[in-house]
Order: sequence, then structure tokens, then C-alpha cells
Amino acid sequence: MVLELRAHIGEWPLPQSPLGAHLIAYVPPGLHCIAIPDTLTTRVIAVDSNGRADTSYVGWGHTNPAGIALVGADSAALHGNPPPAQADSINQGIFPYSGYGPTIGVTQDFVPANSEGWETVFPNVPQILGPISARGRCD
Repeated sequence: MVLELRAHIGEWPLPQSPLGAHLIAYVPPGLHCIAIPDTLTTRVIAVDSNGRADTSYVGWGHTNPAGIALVGADSAALHGNPPPAQADSINQGIFPYSGYGPTIGVTQDFVPANSEGWETVFPNVPQILGPISARGRCD
């Protein structure tokens, strides 16, 4: 399956889906190197006390000590029409899904700026993720 790798920013003072707030990359099967952006920003539009639209921005930077977590989701199941067997597995939280719809796991929080690179594995078994570990930059 192609994973939709998404960032979940736990310190943001606004609700986020268990699937995270930002799409980082689409990752096909196998070993891949992706770049995590230095900054992520989301726009929040609300209505102020006078009934007017009030827009604000919430940001995150790669040096933020709160870090981020990465969520791996089955992209076809998230956005497409999965075949009946796959849809049944998603609905029942059965292998390889973790119970949050089409997700197959979430990393622990990490701070991208603390290392040139990071490594983790999204395995075939849900929620049994390898730890996030520092490593050199990939090419």
C-alpha cells in the first residue's frame, strides 16, 4: 500500500484528527527518504464576537521542543474506494489497521532539528512501531 505520511502536532491548541494536521508525503512500499518541512502552518477561521470572520495562523517549527508525531495511513483507503475486504478490515480494526480508520501506526513525538535525519519503520503489524531513532541525512 502507499502510505500517506501525516504530521500530528500535539502541542497545537486546536482539535486535530487522529490522522494529523498536515500531509508530509506519499510513501510507496519499501525504504524511502522523505524531507520533513522546517515549518508547518495552519489557518484557523472563526467568527468573532461581532459576527465577522477572524483569521489566525498557528505555526510549528522543526526546532520546537514539543516535536511532532508521524501517522501512516493507507492512502487508497483514506481517499478512494477500497475493495470490500479492505473496507471490512478497516471497519473492524483488523490487520494491518490500528483502529483509527485506515491508519497503520503512529510514531512517538520527536524533534526533527535534533538530528540530520531520523528513521522509523511502519510495520505490517499495527501499533508495533519501531522507535524513532536519530541517523544521518539520507540522499
